[in-house]
Amino acid sequence: MSRRLLVPLLLLSLFAVSLAPVQAQSNVFRAAAHLLAREHGVPAQPDDQYLDLLVYRDTTFRIGVEPTLTSRFNLHMLGPGGATDGILVAENAVPMPDDPDWISVSDDLGWAGIDTIVPMLDRNSGEMVDVEIHVYWWALLPTAAGDNEFVITSRPARVEGTITVHGPRGFTIELPDAYAAYQDIRIFSGIEE
Repeated sequence: MSRRLLVPLLLLSLFAVSLAPVQAQSNVFRAAAHLLAREHGVPAQPDDQYLDLLVYRDTTFRIGVEPTLTSRFNLHMLGPGGATDGILVAENAVPMPDDPDWISVSDDLGWAGIDTIVPMLDRNSGEMVDVEIHVYWWALLPTAAGDNEFVITSRPARVEGTITVHGPRGFTIELPDAYAAYQDIRIFSGIEE
């Protein structure tokens, strides 16, 4: 093969390789706070009121791309009236409307909080209800080692605030007084690859 033809073929092959899609590796750093409480503790009674709230901010890092911030929360709650007559909310990965800063977690995991009002489905009635959340976590102890592969650091915490469900069957949960048993109150962080 002549040298004149070899150089253009080499350049053409290098150009083709540069056009091939490159999968950018990304890592997600999650800072979060969790609250799990029951009306009467464990074992739970069938109509016990409960609250399971997880708030989290994910920062996604990709090589050569500006980090992106996503704030979401999970809310599972059974209100007064029990499983048949109470308001039942069970939502996962609810995006924060408008402003991702409505969920905050400090860098040292010393505090976390959520301030928002969002429409959610009452699974017992099939109606939409406005749920207003103002909940704050305050760390109690120094940072501890994580309890699984994802969690890097974790701090036990105390919680305070209110959750109000608006509407004809509405109610307000005053934290920490609303529940007799708290199973998990913590602030944590981790990396998901």
